[in-house]
Amino acid sequence: MIANKKIIYIEPLKNKKRNIVVDEDSVVIEVIDEDSKDFDKFKTNISIADNINVEYVYLFNKNITSPIIEDREIKLGINTRLKNYYCYLGSNFTVTLKQQLDSHSELDHNVVFLADQKNNLNIQAKNNFLYPKAKGVFTIQGIVKDQARAGYYSSIIIDQIAKDANAKLEMSAINLSKEAKISLVPALKVATNQVNASHSARISNLSKKQLFYLNSRGIDKIQAQELLIQSVFQSFLDKLPNEEIKNKIEALLKNKLS
Repeated sequence: MIANKKIIYIEPLKNKKRNIVVDEDSVVIEVIDEDSKDFDKFKTNISIADNINVEYVYLFNKNITSPIIEDREIKLGINTRLKNYYCYLGSNFTVTLKQQLDSHSELDHNVVFLADQKNNLNIQAKNNFLYPKAKGVFTIQGIVKDQARAGYYSSIIIDQIAKDANAKLEMSAINLSKEAKISLVPALKVATNQVNASHSARISNLSKKQLFYLNSRGIDKIQAQELLIQSVFQSFLDKLPNEEIKNKIEALLKNKLS
């Protein structure tokens, strides 16, 4: 967390195309919810200046019946440090995310999502290492339940001149319903040998053995699901750099579980 730094609140979505420029050490908070204007498709360009340290919190919590698509592109400057905290709680949302890392930049990208009811979530992320000595850690955690559908495709692309790049992608999800579907697809595309890169993906569910153990301690299936969801989100919430947005996400999650 950045101490005593400026907090920047991004205005609610009003136009189909937005350009966001961050040029100082700061905590940036962006929320797309019922106060945001309705678009079937919109584009967001984010530019992070050279030599700064930024924490960026993004919450999508817009409940809609018709699909909405966002094309989001993020460019990191030279020697930039960016920590992303992305939380998807809304419905029927498709995201195309492109992140570009410059020389000596560092990106710590954290994502949690919850897809429930009959909602659909589809995220396609491309993380491009364009220049030498960039570092990226990508941690994706999700939960699907009810009759929801979720798909997350994430690729690490390391350019030929991006030598000494360091990249790690970890994806995990929990499926809490036989009628829900989840797909996690990690990918590596490396054009040079002088790199350290890895990726993994894991999908699990609440097993009968776990249920039996929890039931023996007075916890039923619904309570067990709630505990699992809370545990996944708590690790994410504990990292957030702002108490106001942390409390907001906690309240939204509590409402979804009630």
